[in-house]
Amino acid sequence: MRAKTAATTTTRALAHRSSTQARRFQANVAKGARISTDTHGTYRTLRKLGYRHGKVNHNIDQWKNGIYCTNTFEGFWSHLKRGIKSTHASVSKQHLQKYVDEFSFRFNKREEPGEMFSRLLKQISAS
Repeated sequence: MRAKTAATTTTRALAHRSSTQARRFQANVAKGARISTDTHGTYRTLRKLGYRHGKVNHNIDQWKNGIYCTNTFEGFWSHLKRGIKSTHASVSKQHLQKYVDEFSFRFNKREEPGEMFSRLLKQISAS
């Protein structure tokens, strides 16, 4: 779900995998956008909703299918899980979204490491 352009990653902690995901896509991703996913059934309606949807099949060790690839986003999830396990040990459901937001911020700003601290201070002082 990430392009090499100025796209940003938006993540939400959901209680259940269901039609909720389709509604989230519609609320946050422009129609016609190219979306790369794995073959999980939750994503099967994306093409019908107006997205250019391509899948990779991890069951057959496929990580790229033409222009569709999930490596960047798989890396994001790996980073998030490692961060929670190593730094925080565990996270309650009550605070999960805060941790997800923190790692999304880091991921979106990873190309600008020198500016990350000053941005963080600005956001803290604004709230």
